[in-house]
Amino acid sequence: MIILDSKYRQFIAKQPEITGMWERFVSEGNLDHCHLPSIIMSSWKRSNEMGVDPYMKELILPVASDFQERLSSKNDLLNVAIPYITKFYKLINLSNFVFSILDENGVILDLIGNKDRIKSLKGEYNISPGITCCEQTMGTTASYLSLFSNVAVQTVGAEHFIRKYHQITDSAAPIHDSYGKIIGAVSLSSQSLESAHPHTLGMITSVADTVSALLRTERTNGKRVSLNETVTKPREAMHMDLDAETAVTNIIGSDSGLLEAIALAKKAATSTSAILLLGESGTGKELFAQVIHNASIMNNGPFISINCAAIPKGLEEAELFGYEEGAFTGAKKGGSVGKFELANGGTLFLDEIGDMPMETQATLLRVLEEKKITRVGGRHSIPVNVKVVAATNRMLREDAMSGRFRLDLFFRLNVFAINLPSLRERKDDIPVLVKHFIKRFTDQSGKHIEGTTLKAMEALCRYDWPGNIRELSNTIERAVYWSDKNLIDVRDLPEEIISSNVNMREVQTIRDYQKDTILGLLNLLGGNKTKVASRLGISRATLYRRLEEYQMM
Repeated sequence: MIILDSKYRQFIAKQPEITGMWERFVSEGNLDHCHLPSIIMSSWKRSNEMGVDPYMKELILPVASDFQERLSSKNDLLNVAIPYITKFYKLINLSNFVFSILDENGVILDLIGNKDRIKSLKGEYNISPGITCCEQTMGTTASYLSLFSNVAVQTVGAEHFIRKYHQITDSAAPIHDSYGKIIGAVSLSSQSLESAHPHTLGMITSVADTVSALLRTERTNGKRVSLNETVTKPREAMHMDLDAETAVTNIIGSDSGLLEAIALAKKAATSTSAILLLGESGTGKELFAQVIHNASIMNNGPFISINCAAIPKGLEEAELFGYEEGAFTGAKKGGSVGKFELANGGTLFLDEIGDMPMETQATLLRVLEEKKITRVGGRHSIPVNVKVVAATNRMLREDAMSGRFRLDLFFRLNVFAINLPSLRERKDDIPVLVKHFIKRFTDQSGKHIEGTTLKAMEALCRYDWPGNIRELSNTIERAVYWSDKNLIDVRDLPEEIISSNVNMREVQTIRDYQKDTILGLLNLLGGNKTKVASRLGISRATLYRRLEEYQMM
């Protein structure tokens, strides 16, 4: 079982162990040696006290007599939730799952998913629109517990009270109105235990948060808001999000780890839940944040970035949440808008969040949960609809476990965690990155540089790049301005790159080997340079450059 709230708790046990606990309870009523979370044990007790048969084979689940009235009363919820969940379902390719939209009393209002899966739920479990998910009829389920306890819950296999559900994984999260009141829930069910994963709970939590946010937006604008409708940007934010437009094209490479991170970023972008980017300095975390912004439903809003490590000590909350006039010595007349307000309707990128002070972390957690901020020195809360993307180069899980970072905030951010590979882990991407940066800086400088010499590229590929892509970019920029030829050579590179892994004797050995190879092929093929280039797998232009470099012309 997994429960997601501000006091995040996670229970993991093998199904045979859970099944043994279940069998002891239903046969003996004994929970003395049961190590399940209290939310499950309490549900089992309530189900047992209500006389629910754990061995029932036919599930009697009648349709609510007032179902049509319930549908009519939930028009606003359904008109927002159905289009968004349908789009989400298709985008993420969740063919093995079925979404359920429920009202606050657990009545299923609609099912969204593969027709065969929906038909199977109806045939095997009598689950269909109109039935009520409650302990009296269905025993322990995540759908009911999410409404009962106001948290996101995942129940797996034998954690369900009724044995017939022991092959089901159920993840559910509550939907709230602008006052925080529960108005319904959304669940994601699969007839497979392999679907039990924190990411599944993360997805359903994100869907519930997004639906809640869209409902709040509709209420504020007085009309339904389409997913592509323009969001008004604060004037101060207009100039701060321009770089986000080119983010996708700036992520270069075909490394499998990089592509996996990009794919996960695009999926996570469909939610309004916070996202955590993990990676060393210089791996491109802000570019990923921009990709997420562009792919999200908030893409018409502003993209605001702030480095938490660079905020002056003591001014963290003022920078993030703003302040009122006279809030502290030196406060600007009229007060100031914080980054959360600037990012309203869009994305806020919190870089180096691992350096945020503990006191500010507590306030940030509250803002993420309540979707409201209060300016420093202010008395009134201000609703904000912001997608938060956080990033750090620290081992944040270890920091959280050791008390150097708030554990509850870590788990709130860690619903979608994306690991960005270092450049030394994706060295096959170095040549294409070098080409990209050469073009960028030659365009800026007006110089004509076609590429690098072979030995320069070998030096670049062997170097470990502790500064990652940022260091590579700076190196190529320097080389472009330093070089006086049309190819960047080893002598144009910083000394640390050459001396760290390639001494001149090694370069000379490689050079001699390649020179001898070309000379041998020229003799073998009668001086036919087209055939030599073909045999080497290079273009004629490259061959001519190498012949000139080796003084063989």
